[in-house]
Amino acid sequence: MTTTSLRTSEWVHRAACVGVSPETFSSEDLPASGTVRRSTTAAAKAVCAMCPVSAECLRYALENRVEYGVWGGFTGAERQQIARSARGVDRSTDRSTDGGIDRSTDRPLRRHRSAPGAAPPR
Repeated sequence: MTTTSLRTSEWVHRAACVGVSPETFSSEDLPASGTVRRSTTAAAKAVCAMCPVSAECLRYALENRVEYGVWGGFTGAERQQIARSARGVDRSTDRSTDGGIDRSTDRPLRRHRSAPGAAPPR
């Protein structure tokens, strides 16, 4: 695992969250009710949805094992799920899976569990 500094990452300056309160992205860390936490998480994800560098942000969080907060539009729990899925990905396919990211689309890999012998979902 390589740790990358945010200070040296050029994509950070183009992020949609520049100037947005960091608390917006830290809802998991706040002692708030579930309703407040979901609302704050939704606000953070809305910022990420319009961000031109969300894939880079998510990649940073996955590569550096950032546990908390919304990064690249995903909560810590969602990123853990992506990381677990990435560890089980067959790397012999034609898609690179660096950090759980599909290089062909720059989006997180979506893994679906099927019954043994069942056709994969389309």
